[in-house]
Amino acid sequence: MKTFKYLFKLCFVLISFLVLLFFGVRYCFWESLTEIGALSYRWNLDIPRSAKVEEFYKSVGVRGDGWRLLVVSCNVKKIKGTVLDYTKYHDSLDLETMEVIDKIYAMFLKKNPSHFNVDSGIKVKKIQKEKPLEDSDISKKAYSYCNVLVIIYDVVQKRYYIFEEIL
Repeated sequence: MKTFKYLFKLCFVLISFLVLLFFGVRYCFWESLTEIGALSYRWNLDIPRSAKVEEFYKSVGVRGDGWRLLVVSCNVKKIKGTVLDYTKYHDSLDLETMEVIDKIYAMFLKKNPSHFNVDSGIKVKKIQKEKPLEDSDISKKAYSYCNVLVIIYDVVQKRYYIFEEIL
């Protein structure tokens, strides 16, 4: 009888340890386990954990270069102070941003993003990250390519469209 109690306690402790280990690893490595977390890691962004990916498309090369489109929904109460806080977004799209959106949207959804116009109630945030040339004799300010992240909040659908171009 004592052996049974001992084995039961041992099994309980072992299962509890494994469950805690699983959730601890998941919490610590959230960035690598979800597309939202990977986006947060790549761009060093603060994205709420309540953000959920509704749709995801990608065309990525061996080195991680390529294009991604994420359609994300998030609880509006949890966006304050994060990159999804659309109160700090712009109401207009510039030509360069629209070219990135057109290219990515047409590539994955095979249609024109016609519902992204200013009259339909969108908010836009554009982030650019320039990568310096590694073996440049010219200057440290010479750049080889530019990565672009465009976040559009659709006020009507209450969804975020995140366009990522990594070259």
